[in-house]
Amino acid sequence: MNLHPLKVAYAKASRRRQYAQLRWGGYRRGRVLAGRCGFFGNMFMTLNGIRLCEAASVQPEPYWDGESLFYDDAHGDNAWAYYFQTVPSLTSATAPRTPSADKTLPFKPTADTIFPLYPNMGIRATYAEVIRRFVRLRPDVQADIDALIHRLFGDRVTVGVHVRQTDTVAGFEARKTFGLDAYCRAIDEYLRRSPDAGIFAATDSVAAIDALRDRYGSQLVALDCIRSTDNVSIHGHYDGGVPGSPYQKGLEVVRDAYLLSRVDHLVRVNSRVTAYSLCLNPSLTFTEIGGDDGKMDALPWLQTNAAPAEPS
Repeated sequence: MNLHPLKVAYAKASRRRQYAQLRWGGYRRGRVLAGRCGFFGNMFMTLNGIRLCEAASVQPEPYWDGESLFYDDAHGDNAWAYYFQTVPSLTSATAPRTPSADKTLPFKPTADTIFPLYPNMGIRATYAEVIRRFVRLRPDVQADIDALIHRLFGDRVTVGVHVRQTDTVAGFEARKTFGLDAYCRAIDEYLRRSPDAGIFAATDSVAAIDALRDRYGSQLVALDCIRSTDNVSIHGHYDGGVPGSPYQKGLEVVRDAYLLSRVDHLVRVNSRVTAYSLCLNPSLTFTEIGGDDGKMDALPWLQTNAAPAEPS
């Protein structure tokens, strides 16, 4: 992202401070806290925190408490545990200890980028490696996603599309928005090469899913999930949000991200949902509908596997 230099400097200073605390503070565990943001904003914060803990040889413990928009009393006090298993134990624990230092450092990482990178890896590859080592779906969630992949995709070549609307269209994050025609042009370009391909659509908008169904008919598949009928966001980061279970909203976006990681090609706009999909599957190619020309630019570290996008 094209971030303001002061924000970049703050993020770097914050990472250095948190690393020093974890490495030299006598902590055995780092409790990685949630922010009040979308699900995969929290996820990238957590991945960054896990990597800091690993580098400092401190056991990472993601803990998404009531600050998380997906926290639901009915499902426990840690929203991370609704969907993911406990982070596996580190194979080494070399951080300095004191005899009574069995203690935990709660900290909230930034979401901007990961640090430090693994040797000889870029940002996308480092995120992919952190996910491989430390992020494991709960068995019931994994089984659910596996069944959905089998039912929705089967052996069919599939192009995935993530249409982001609601809070983006409302202008809360100063993102550049694109009409549905821009997505359809990218889908149509893929269908020119693979006319029998299926289309998996993930979107927060009822209008978008209806329009895509009208255009592509039975080629289109999508999950039955909570969607918005106007510009109100699903999770309620900047507004009141759409009514519904916070747990269910989280489960549905997890399903979307993991399903999108299993398509043959991805059509996306700047979103951490599909940034995660592309880190889950580092070889997945994609078409970027367009990068913003303002403060929310497309993620440049994803561009190595991007297909050229048509002008919007």
